[in-house]
Amino acid sequence: MAITLSKINEAPLGLENKPSVVNNFRRFKIYICAQKKLNIERQHNRLNRSIALSVNNSIACLSEKAGSQYFFLFLAMVENKHLHQCFLMKIFKNIALSILVIGLVFFAIEFIVAKVLFKEDSYYYHIRKFVLIPNATSEFTPQVFLNYITTPGHKNFEGKLQINTAGLRSRNEYAIPKKDSTLRILFLGGSTTYGEVDDLEMAFPYIIETQLKEQLAALKLPFNTIECLNAGLGSGTSAELLNHYQLKYQYFNPDLVVIHTGINDGLAYANTPDYTYQPDYHTFKKTMQPLPAITPFIRNVSKSYIGSALLANTLFKAQLQNNFTNNDFLHYHNNLKWFSGGNDSMLIPQYNAFYNNISSLINTILFQQKKVLLVTEVVNEKYMPQFLKDMLGNGVAINNNFLLQIAKQQNIPLCNLSNYPFHDTLFIADDGIHVNETGEVVKAKAILKHLLPIINPTPASKK
Repeated sequence: MAITLSKINEAPLGLENKPSVVNNFRRFKIYICAQKKLNIERQHNRLNRSIALSVNNSIACLSEKAGSQYFFLFLAMVENKHLHQCFLMKIFKNIALSILVIGLVFFAIEFIVAKVLFKEDSYYYHIRKFVLIPNATSEFTPQVFLNYITTPGHKNFEGKLQINTAGLRSRNEYAIPKKDSTLRILFLGGSTTYGEVDDLEMAFPYIIETQLKEQLAALKLPFNTIECLNAGLGSGTSAELLNHYQLKYQYFNPDLVVIHTGINDGLAYANTPDYTYQPDYHTFKKTMQPLPAITPFIRNVSKSYIGSALLANTLFKAQLQNNFTNNDFLHYHNNLKWFSGGNDSMLIPQYNAFYNNISSLINTILFQQKKVLLVTEVVNEKYMPQFLKDMLGNGVAINNNFLLQIAKQQNIPLCNLSNYPFHDTLFIADDGIHVNETGEVVKAKAILKHLLPIINPTPASKK
């Protein structure tokens, strides 16, 4: 409320009996205080008017630019409760409609991504299944001297244990040293030995073990039990086989070693313009990359097909290319080329890495007075991807011929799978290299036919 001089003069000050000078002084003092309050009040009024003017100008400006009715409704809702409710309802409806549209668009994209990218057995399909496994681990683990191994404790897409603590495809653990009463057979090779089937019990080494145990009594062998160790290593070449046996598997003291390999080494003959053959294989074999940790957040994101596709092309791209597919398999190191023999020399046994690695491996096994069985590879080019067909060329046939030469030179038994009826239906579709469950059974029967005379070289076994 404003204070005026007339009100000051009219106010009862109780100064009637005081000297006039004192009264005048006190009235003047009260006047000064009142004037200060009046000035403060005027400043507040001016400030309030300025703020109100600014707000009105801002609202008018926003209304004019946006052309929205919400500003006018906002001004009206202060005086009208009904308009207030209508305003809120309209906002809620628009928000709900926006959420619905976004949801429909998301599910539409999710459906398209699932159908286009996540076809069964595709690169994205396997990544998503792998990441969604509880406590999932990479199938491979880098190691200093072995290059890489199958990861101990690794589980398949259904969560079943596939790899034991020694890196073998088995749920059993194998004693070191081996008991004399145990017949132990070691299977060395790549993924065709490991088996591209869902469970280890479908792979041919396990099938052979089961059949040998059933025939154990009839064979009258001096053993109480039989163990078949599946040491198959995905993408493993003769270099890994030689290295892994010398540094690791010889300590399991196998009685017999079955060597089934030749496809991965076939890539060493890659027919590409920039490729130069090197016997140490560094020009085509990548170094295994460890996978990032699978956190709960990553697993939750992967539940969405869109999220899985994003992870596959960002976080896991570099690591999973070599773990799930053979794409971009060639790995050039132009500054590390030490072998000057040229690409033509790779077909000469003296300079061929596959021939010399397998020969060295066999010499080591024979020196330990163990037995050896060689098994050739079999492929189906009809189902093989074109990029892999182009890179392999006739590499598999070349290595199969080298196995035949080695077997003849060292008088070693050999199982030539090309002599058995591996029809189209026995191979995995869009693969051409790995056989399916039925193909594993056929392969087991073929190899077992050559194993029996080795483990039981008696006339009874030939009947």
